[in-house]
Amino acid sequence: MVAMIARNRASPTTPRVHAMRKLPSPLAAAALASAALGLYGCATPSIDVALRAQQLELSGDVGASDSNSVATSSASQLGLDDDPVAVSPRVDLVGGPLRLTVDGLLVDYDGEGTVDADFTLGGVTISENSDVVSQLDLGLSRVTATFTVLPLPFVDLGLGLGLALADFEAELEDTNTNEVVTTSEVAPVPYVAARASASFGPVDADLLVGFLDVEIGDVDVNYLDVELLARVQLFSAGVQGHLVGGYRWIGIDVGYDDGDDRVRADLELDGPFLGVSIGF
Repeated sequence: MVAMIARNRASPTTPRVHAMRKLPSPLAAAALASAALGLYGCATPSIDVALRAQQLELSGDVGASDSNSVATSSASQLGLDDDPVAVSPRVDLVGGPLRLTVDGLLVDYDGEGTVDADFTLGGVTISENSDVVSQLDLGLSRVTATFTVLPLPFVDLGLGLGLALADFEAELEDTNTNEVVTTSEVAPVPYVAARASASFGPVDADLLVGFLDVEIGDVDVNYLDVELLARVQLFSAGVQGHLVGGYRWIGIDVGYDDGDDRVRADLELDGPFLGVSIGF
């Protein structure tokens, strides 16, 4: 499932390339979604395009071992306790009972710290209490389709399915030995989704939840993504302008075997966002 590379910095290496730098464009996905709504037979859909600044705090633990017992190091101990700001676009298309939500984010964490326990991959071990330079890059793009199943006067409740593309790259470098352990993966994550949408005059809000809990072979994944978004209308003149704000919480707990190694990551990302949107 995951490509693992362990190497010594003293040997020649190629420059590090961030595969995650190019995730699917939410706007391109929105164009396909709009076409899908047309095929579905809906009237011309309403579209809201938002651009948000998202602050995401990282917490949790990660570890790797050549045995079934994996001792982990905390993100804060590894020095990954900064709160970077990510650009997070989101597009909502509504046609009849169908709502399609497309969004994405890219966020990078880096810092210096120590490992709480031995970290072993590919025969290379970074020992407990070693000083390390840490880097963690995360990308997440989602397409979520929900159908309104319970329309109420002020609130609609919907159920559906979604597909996320998760892009993960991490690197630890032992500052004493110059040994480096790197892991990277790009993987699709399907999930079930639930939505609640409310509207009160110039203010509307959406609560979107995605969930997956599955174990296949030596891989087990638990994924929960909760996002609350509110829009306040600023103007309406052919197009509508909104101030957008909200909060997002992402939790992912994954374990898997890679060759003779066992990897465990239990991570949480959460924080507020603020932006603007145009609707038409």
